Amino acid sequence: MTSKRMSIEQAVKPIKDGQTLGVGGMLIYRRPTALILELIKQGKWNLTALGWTLGYETDLLIGAKAVSHVRTSFFSLEIFGLPPAYRKAVEKDAIKITEETETTLGIGIRAAAQGVGFMPGRTLLGSDILTVRKDIKRIECPYTGEIYPAIPAIRPEVTFIHALAADENGNAILGANLCIDVELAQLSTYTIVSAEKIVPRGSLPSGQVDIIGASVDAVVEVQGGSWPTSCYPDYPLDGLELVRYLKTMKSHSFDEYLLELESRKRSFLLKMDEEVNDGSYLER
Repeated sequence: MTSKRMSIEQAVKPIKDGQTLGVGGMLIYRRPTALILELIKQGKWNLTALGWTLGYETDLLIGAKAVSHVRTSFFSLEIFGLPPAYRKAVEKDAIKITEETETTLGIGIRAAAQGVGFMPGRTLLGSDILTVRKDIKRIECPYTGEIYPAIPAIRPEVTFIHALAADENGNAILGANLCIDVELAQLSTYTIVSAEKIVPRGSLPSGQVDIIGASVDAVVEVQGGSWPTSCYPDYPLDGLELVRYLKTMKSHSFDEYLLELESRKRSFLLKMDEEVNDGSYLER
């Protein structure tokens, strides 16, 4: 089988302007930051960001004006507050928002997985979501005559996922919190997995593989590919970097924040290596 391993530049290059990007990870954990930064570097734009939750990584895309449409049930930096670029874009009405809930995302993704155009969502009856989501039509049940909301299928064209480890075939280990990464990878037309390390094919413990290689089109080795979000157990959240991001975006420009970002990442990873070697990381 041909290896799917490639450089990050090669992996991101096929992505086209205007596509829907599925973003893996959860809250401030295991976000595909390195892939997002390469997307910005290559000047992709007019993208739709789709995720169960979105945060720092997607705020970078909005700061770079690469995203024009957001679909998520929760967009936040968690304990650090609201993402600054997203907040500013919303206040200026500079970005399209499709109001999603866990229900609309879950049912929409399930519909796509089953190859149908919609699925009924009875639990939405009586909620305000139907007043803002004009695309959610109503359908009569052919058996009971009841009227149900018909939630349209959701399918990303491209998906970014960061993994703890992967092999050259694209099989990947995500760890304990899968979020909807497996489903995004399966439904996407083009899936890229970045991984802290790539091992020879067939060497991953089969019982720990979360994403099978058949769902992956490209695999990229990027140490610290999730930084400054966490990638447990390899490294924790870099809260100081998120604070730096908030402060910089408040008083300076987005471009200024990106300056020396890579060098700060290297410094953080070097510190983690030192703590692992002397055992202090395990005492956290």
